[in-house]
Amino acid sequence: MTEGFEVPSIVYKYRDPSNPLHMEILTTNSIFLPSPPSFNDPFDCQFKMDFHSLAGDLDAQRRLAGKVAKLQGFSDEEVQAIVERLPPDTAFSDAGWLQALEQRQLKDLNDNLGVLCLSAEPDNLLLWAHYGDHHRGIAIGFDTWMLMEACAFELFGPVAYHDFYSEITDYDDSVNATYSQVFHKSTHWSYEKEFRGVRKIRQDALVTLPQGTIKEVHLGCNIAQEQVERIKALKASQYHDLKIIRYRTSPEGFFLLPETLM
Repeated sequence: MTEGFEVPSIVYKYRDPSNPLHMEILTTNSIFLPSPPSFNDPFDCQFKMDFHSLAGDLDAQRRLAGKVAKLQGFSDEEVQAIVERLPPDTAFSDAGWLQALEQRQLKDLNDNLGVLCLSAEPDNLLLWAHYGDHHRGIAIGFDTWMLMEACAFELFGPVAYHDFYSEITDYDDSVNATYSQVFHKSTHWSYEKEFRGVRKIRQDALVTLPQGTIKEVHLGCNIAQEQVERIKALKASQYHDLKIIRYRTSPEGFFLLPETLM
């Protein structure tokens, strides 16, 4: 999913180098794909379902039955057989039962998603404050296309920001429903300029990156010198073509000035 928007050549992940788990991106050349329940925003990946069109509508019930069967792993032939056998007086006519079923199915789907949250901006003041250890951390820059291929994302794109949940109808297939869940957030988060990659996961949430995927490391304006030396040592030992950029505060305004160290 890269249609209808411009894909940035490099995307960034803000990290705290004093946290060993955060540094594993560089020390092991790998990236972890967390699932939405671990996110810090309780509204993230929430959704609103439109059930009013389902009760009493056999065609809509059959569409939903087919979608649920697919999510449960039935083959196309089995799905067709299930849909054809659906009687008019099925529980699919009960809007309350439908809501409980769909919530459970989408929760199962959500729990099995790996979502990588990134930003298109390496010099975002709030991201440095919130995720870059108060400007003492780093922002790791990835080649976007190499990252997308390595992680085998089924969906990749920018987050859209709204004041209300995106509504999903019975006409939405599982991909559209996933998009509505994962790529919509509150307008309060719009400062992040976020891009996300999404894929289904089981036990393979840790992805080893091909050499050359990590292109840059940006250093916060308050980073400790020992961390600077640590990044330099990693460049010398593992990332010979890595660009290291350090920020300092501007004397003229509220922005950061970059300086290429190596």
